[in-house]
Amino acid sequence: MMTPQEIESLVDARRPEGPRLEYKRELPGPTDTDKLEFLADVVAMANAGGGYILFGIADEDGAAAEITGVTASEELIQRLGNFVRDGVEPRLPRVAITTVRVCDKDILELSIPLSYARPHWVSFKSKNRFYMRHNADKVPMSIDEVRSSFLQAGEAVERAVAWRRARAEELLHIPTQRHVTVAMHLVPLIHATLESARLTPSFETMRLLRTLLSETSNFRPNYLGSFSASPLENDAYYDYVQVYRDLRVEAVFEGGVNLDGRKGLWASQMEGKINAWLEAARPWFATVNYPLPTAVFLSIIAVQPTVLMEGLRPATSSELVLLFEPTVINNPDFDAAGIMRPAYDHIWQSYGSQSCPNYNDEGEYVSKV
Repeated sequence: MMTPQEIESLVDARRPEGPRLEYKRELPGPTDTDKLEFLADVVAMANAGGGYILFGIADEDGAAAEITGVTASEELIQRLGNFVRDGVEPRLPRVAITTVRVCDKDILELSIPLSYARPHWVSFKSKNRFYMRHNADKVPMSIDEVRSSFLQAGEAVERAVAWRRARAEELLHIPTQRHVTVAMHLVPLIHATLESARLTPSFETMRLLRTLLSETSNFRPNYLGSFSASPLENDAYYDYVQVYRDLRVEAVFEGGVNLDGRKGLWASQMEGKINAWLEAARPWFATVNYPLPTAVFLSIIAVQPTVLMEGLRPATSSELVLLFEPTVINNPDFDAAGIMRPAYDHIWQSYGSQSCPNYNDEGEYVSKV
């Protein structure tokens, strides 16, 4: 959100519009044409990297000239938010619509974040179009631009998958006293793109995120970012959380017990801990401006076959490393147990069950075992 002083300085300096800044003298009108124009402006800026649309500033030749102000009711703000939610695909996370008082007049600020789910398109009244801002102009995206944007998104996912696989292989060969290692990786899809240099999290941001994901207080910065762990007597680590400088997260914990020489996995206990971690982190995603979308990976790592320790007939998996398909967090108001259900189903299927039994008929997570 821009401060009143920052907005006033745009006019004083006659700041020109650009790829991430646009002025509008008036609010969007009520007609379908007005709505389509508004959505096209939002999509164009999202596809160009995010920015601000300021309603209530008149321009001259594209430069801020006068603060005219607007009258924006709460009902109007809610309606504009609904337009953005329902008229843009994929949905844009964290679009903020607020009023800012400047020189005794109200400016309506539409803040569009840098999006890593692009390209976005307008989906309104059977009209589906891609737009991009070039300098201060909004133009339809060419076929080559759309193709390139989709390819970049796909490459980000592929690189995230490759990094998680490499980390799981490394964890397999690290000496440990664990019975079963459970690893959760959070990978903002930005980290694999050229724009990753724009992500410069503060030390406080990393500390906050580590606090949410770890039950321990042993926290320190390290070369990779910040690290928290529960040490054992032999200086090995029981649970640890590594937060990288680009906000990737590796959270590792003990997932089972020794059962007559076999390694047992308490799946419901593992699910409960993961749900608790993600639920604790959820309200802070916006606070630390955590990049979305973020892929969440689960891995089960052992050095011998594991036994699912729940149910009347424990089942065994002979795989040393189980890598489950990622789930993707697109919005900060996610339901942890809801988004993790495909991964939990995959875990139980790996041990011979049809699905995770800890969901009721309405899809709510209620541990049954």
